[in-house]
Amino acid sequence: MTNILDQKICVWGTGKFGEILIKQLYDYEPICRYGLKMNLFENIKYFVDNNLERSQFYGKPVKQPKDLYEDCIDLCIIAVLNNAEICADLELHGFRRETGYMSSDKWMNICKKEIVSRRREIFINYGLDFMVNTKELELIELIGMVQRNFDNLNNMGGKEDRIIRYVIFSVLIDSWKDQGSQNDNFKLICESFETVFVVSAFAWYFGNDISEISEWFSKYIKVDSKNWKRKPTIGIVIDDYYGGGVEKVISLLLPLYVNKCHKVVLISSSNEPDKEYGCPEEVIRFNVTARTGNEGEERLRQLSECVIKNKIDIMCFHTGYTYISTFYEILLLKLLKTAVLIEIHSAFLPVIRSKKSVSKYYSYMYRFADKTIVLSQADKVFWENLGCNCEYIQNPIEIKARPNIRHESRGNILWVGRLVEVPKNVFDIVPIMFEVVKQIPDVKLQVVGLVASQWNYNRLVELIKRNNLEKNIELCGYNSNIDSFYQQADVILMTSSSESFCNVIMEGQSWGVPIVMYELPWLELLRSGKGFIAVKQRDVKAAADALIKLLSDDERRRKMSLEAIENIKHFREYDVYSDWEKVFDGIANGNGKKEFQNPEFKIIEEMLLGAVYDE
Repeated sequence: MTNILDQKICVWGTGKFGEILIKQLYDYEPICRYGLKMNLFENIKYFVDNNLERSQFYGKPVKQPKDLYEDCIDLCIIAVLNNAEICADLELHGFRRETGYMSSDKWMNICKKEIVSRRREIFINYGLDFMVNTKELELIELIGMVQRNFDNLNNMGGKEDRIIRYVIFSVLIDSWKDQGSQNDNFKLICESFETVFVVSAFAWYFGNDISEISEWFSKYIKVDSKNWKRKPTIGIVIDDYYGGGVEKVISLLLPLYVNKCHKVVLISSSNEPDKEYGCPEEVIRFNVTARTGNEGEERLRQLSECVIKNKIDIMCFHTGYTYISTFYEILLLKLLKTAVLIEIHSAFLPVIRSKKSVSKYYSYMYRFADKTIVLSQADKVFWENLGCNCEYIQNPIEIKARPNIRHESRGNILWVGRLVEVPKNVFDIVPIMFEVVKQIPDVKLQVVGLVASQWNYNRLVELIKRNNLEKNIELCGYNSNIDSFYQQADVILMTSSSESFCNVIMEGQSWGVPIVMYELPWLELLRSGKGFIAVKQRDVKAAADALIKLLSDDERRRKMSLEAIENIKHFREYDVYSDWEKVFDGIANGNGKKEFQNPEFKIIEEMLLGAVYDE
């Protein structure tokens, strides 16, 4: 097989993840050009994209998939998040996983390993000190060598870059892995170098493969909470504070914490007041401009600054599905004596299947957290048996003053959510409404939600036009306050294949609006079986029939409205903060992690997960 650094490759993807890959390659440019006498970016012959909105991407041509299949390429790199269909298409055309195609993360990790294996060559080209028999040296001697080389880099001027520092530091990581007394050695490393740099270097070295280090870090990196004040300072990490259900949940959690005298810091990667949900004035806002998964060391530096400045005791992550780099953010926080919680805002199976490239490592990451918060009892059982310290806490519910019970239908249907195909299945609204209009010509569907992809939006508009539904489907855009839409709705339509606690169900039932939805049997809000009609996933005809029945039968719809109000009553009266307080107190009191509830079930789960990842 051709050396990985010399292969003729193409990259499938010119969106966000394609951008991330190119930025990573630019980071590697100095060390490849000066240390290895080559250029990784030159190996990319072209980019591939189904949607040819551009003819070039970073100076390289953009081609269609059919061009790739007719070409002679060593390797296709996939820089697309939800890539199951792409992988299946590549397989059909003779490409084989790992040899013919792989994810961009996988490829970058292979490149890093190749670079580390050639570090002696790099050291010589940089004129750095390299001791051949490093395995025979004591760690303290290696630390001295690394510090001398860092000083030499500082004296070189224009040749210094962070990647060469990671390569130099990899000598220490190799020694730490191979020698005994890892705990003492790790402490010595942390005492000798800046904490942010140490974590960044480990993140660079191990990448997504955290299985090798997760158990060790989980066992030895602990937070001593003996000196905590009675009410810990809470940090909350989110990408954006607008646009979806997770963000809405946080907007309801913030006043709960503030009202109980917690100091609260909301950490986001953007600050757009015109779009955002409300926020108590007592909450401190901190903008981390470097986003997860892209600008790793800079993001860690900004998080460190936030924690130290605000003396955060417990950090609550509400993002943790897309990037394994969250694992290293947890490591940094624990080294800064900050405990970590992760709330998983998704049911386990859909998120695992939709993000296979990173989800195979989820259990390692969630075990490292001091507590993992889930939104159903089914998820609690699943993650607990994989070794995670779990608690079920329901989402807070915004109290509505007056439910909406319609005695006569106005033919108004409401769909709420991000305008995405996975997991919201937004395109299903078109065939569903096509069937409903046949029976109720004046019916109106209002679609409220953030446009996550302009391509998806354009496709949805085209589907609506093609089926002559412009008068029946109204795309209302994003609105942080949608109470007026619930007030006007006779029925809510949900086409999701995955939800966790589900704000749409919660809000809809609070307003007394019946729901027609695809089956989501694990949801706590649906345990009573009342206030909704569930049909099989993607059964658009059954969904349409259910909508027609409810819109045509005022008495049945009124009965389901009353059932919805009764069903939500228990959840509205539930004291959500008391559960969070127990979690905070448990961490403060140093409560240990639970053992596996059922070791045999853990084995079964891991076998099933293996089957999912091998699909």
